[in-house]
Amino acid sequence: MTERCPARCDTCYLDAGPQGVDADPAALEADLDALAAAGVFEVALGGGEATARRELVALGRRIRARGMVPNLTTSGFGLDAETARAMAEVFGQVNVSVDGLGAGYRAVRGWDGTGVAERAIAHLVAAGARVGANTVLVRDSVDGLAALGRGLAARGVAEWQWLRLKPAGRARAAYAERALTAAQASSLWAGRWRWRPRRGSWCAGTVLMVPFWPSTGCRPSGCGSWGGGCPGGLVVAGAGGDGAGAPLVRA
Repeated sequence: MTERCPARCDTCYLDAGPQGVDADPAALEADLDALAAAGVFEVALGGGEATARRELVALGRRIRARGMVPNLTTSGFGLDAETARAMAEVFGQVNVSVDGLGAGYRAVRGWDGTGVAERAIAHLVAAGARVGANTVLVRDSVDGLAALGRGLAARGVAEWQWLRLKPAGRARAAYAERALTAAQASSLWAGRWRWRPRRGSWCAGTVLMVPFWPSTGCRPSGCGSWGGGCPGGLVVAGAGGDGAGAPLVRA
């Protein structure tokens, strides 16, 4: 929806910031019409910071009216109890970006947004929304994953998705020093480090984790329990705030 964001995180692959561009409203509506006509089931909205667009919930309602399910990713900025209640009525799932607790969050983004994320999760859970969490993994934050997982489970998060750092945008400059080592990424999967709290929740990895699966000796049936992740251009398409099509990672 936008490449605007109140923060300028060190590892943002879109180079989002306060001066980022918004998706053109007319073009966005035309795209939604085309997606609905193509039989699309779900539309994932994000940014930048999607809550920077005041019409966010209204857009979610228009997506519902077209027969599709809107989902959302946010860092939690400006998400109060009233907004959470409106989101719970519209969005199939709201994923809050939580890259660690305190120092762990700072290791990924260069600032500590733990409080922003935790407040957003609390409001959404209280409103009855289905809540997920997205976590970007970097080599300095892996040791805190277990504590983060316990904290998310205790707060009622239903799905936890791990993401790798992308060598694009502002993250490009520090990628070599901050990306997971091959040993770290392989050990996460080889150990079957799973997060399954009481409510049947799960930990899913995106397609960016797939290169590490063979080293685990995991059979396809076992690897499938981690979630399919993003199947790229097969059944998923994307567009940036500037209207450019997927892939959004610009090497």
